[in-house]
Amino acid sequence: MPNRVLIVLAGEDAPLALIREWADRHDTIVAADSGADRCLEAGVVPTVVVGDFDSIQRAKELPEAILHRSDDQDTTDFEKALHWVSTNAPDAKVTVIGFEGDRIDHVLYSLHVAALHPLRPILAQRNGILVSVHGGETHEFAVAAGTVLSLVAVLPSTGVHLSGVKWPLRDADLSPGGLESISNLASESSVKVAMMTGAAWLFFEQSTGVVETLYSID
Repeated sequence: MPNRVLIVLAGEDAPLALIREWADRHDTIVAADSGADRCLEAGVVPTVVVGDFDSIQRAKELPEAILHRSDDQDTTDFEKALHWVSTNAPDAKVTVIGFEGDRIDHVLYSLHVAALHPLRPILAQRNGILVSVHGGETHEFAVAAGTVLSLVAVLPSTGVHLSGVKWPLRDADLSPGGLESISNLASESSVKVAMMTGAAWLFFEQSTGVVETLYSID
């Protein structure tokens, strides 16, 4: 059973070299529709391809056995990829790359889906990493002092604590469009975040160097 799964979406903001770098860290590569084209451009052969196949261009270059087509129009290709992982590797640590792109509606929806999905995927950006934090949880991350980070609410969040940073939060309430912690700075070698209720994205302006810490999250 794979313990690390990379989901590759079609967003072209992810450099091909970064897709290769993340693919090397994972056991299984799940391409969502034309995310398979991005994989092939990066020299990566996906383990499985899922989606409605309305945009993939290079399906004929892939083995028929790895192509899993679904015509369900009530879910996005990203959701179909998450469903495949939930069914086939429910205990896997999941990273998503390629969610950034020209369609801001796709990006916003993907952010909400990922933040609230039971798999709790890590999102790999071209210039950082996003990890979701939920109510009732406490997490500590080993980071270099001076690392830029932000804590942005997905849902109204209460009892928020953020320490190890230049501008800490103590029993704060965060909300979309309200109080957030944007462009904070790690002041110590570790950052701790906790909240009573809600959900938020914690952004680190780092690349794959922090992934081992993030993958330790239960």
